[in-house]
Amino acid sequence: MSGYSVPEFHGAITHFPIAFIIAVLIFDLGAAIFKKEEWKVVSFWLLVAAVVSSVPTYISGLQTANALYGKSPSIPSIAAQHRLYALVASVVALLVLLLRAATKDKAKGATLGLSWILTLIMVSTISYAGFLGGKMVFGSDMGSPVPPPSAPGATTASSPHFDPALVLAGSKDFAKESCDGCHAINGVGAKTGPNLTQEGMRHNDVAWQIKHLKDPTSTNPNSSMPPYNTLSDKELNELATYMSSLK
Repeated sequence: MSGYSVPEFHGAITHFPIAFIIAVLIFDLGAAIFKKEEWKVVSFWLLVAAVVSSVPTYISGLQTANALYGKSPSIPSIAAQHRLYALVASVVALLVLLLRAATKDKAKGATLGLSWILTLIMVSTISYAGFLGGKMVFGSDMGSPVPPPSAPGATTASSPHFDPALVLAGSKDFAKESCDGCHAINGVGAKTGPNLTQEGMRHNDVAWQIKHLKDPTSTNPNSSMPPYNTLSDKELNELATYMSSLK
């Protein structure tokens, strides 16, 4: 898929509320330690930016989940946790902003303590949500080593011959199922999921690929990929063959 992609858009803008929220804590600490009132003003407007930017980020996150798991009765636990922590962070950020606005950013005593507690919760939850997001994107076979290529024309146990008709049909299934909305092959497609250009160098077992397609968490517990268990056996075999043939 070329051009606009909701998962890619979400992946791009999700860094803004995370950066803003962490910067809020840094400037608040600086204001308290160095007695810089102007730093407190900066942190307030950073908080405003965090709350505002969290809206399109969360909405695009919901759209991404719908695009990935819309046909699935359930979503992977890591995706559900990512969404929950992002929501908690957004809500807490709004509460902190309202509290600071209500006190004209001059809270004292218990109110100031509450503001600090909420700020720490906000930072910790958004940080963990970001960690889970990164784990979903980079945790699925990204660390699998790719064996060095064989000499031209060499035949090895890792390079079985695949039926060209099945490979071609599988490539069409790949496009039909919009797999390039998350994965790239030879530079074409999105980058929110693992690059599949050399998938066959990692897993050239068709049976393994079918198992992975039907239930991604069976081969990678941290996978955020939706299950393709509604595909027919024929389509699964075609797509798995195509995946296994990629070198």
